[in-house]
Amino acid sequence: KYRRYQVPIGERLEDVALIFGTSTAALKRLNDIDHEGEISGGVTIYVPVVSPQLEAQGRAAAKLALHSSGIDSKPGEPLIGAVPD
Repeated sequence: KYRRYQVPIGERLEDVALIFGTSTAALKRLNDIDHEGEISGGVTIYVPVVSPQLEAQGRAAAKLALHSSGIDSKPGEPLIGAVPD
């Protein structure tokens, strides 16, 4: 029903929720998270088990949502973000 998932650097809790077809509130409850700031690259959390097809669809939706979240981003334009050393 649930599996462990290591959050990649740059992925937000809302992205993880979209990928696995759940809500940020449900992920917070499941993982006993008080603040989204507790989630960062390399952290392992529990997520619902979904089919590979649904996960791929969720990843595509999360990528689209991330690219459209920039202030002046245009469709198809790569998103640039800071990555820690």
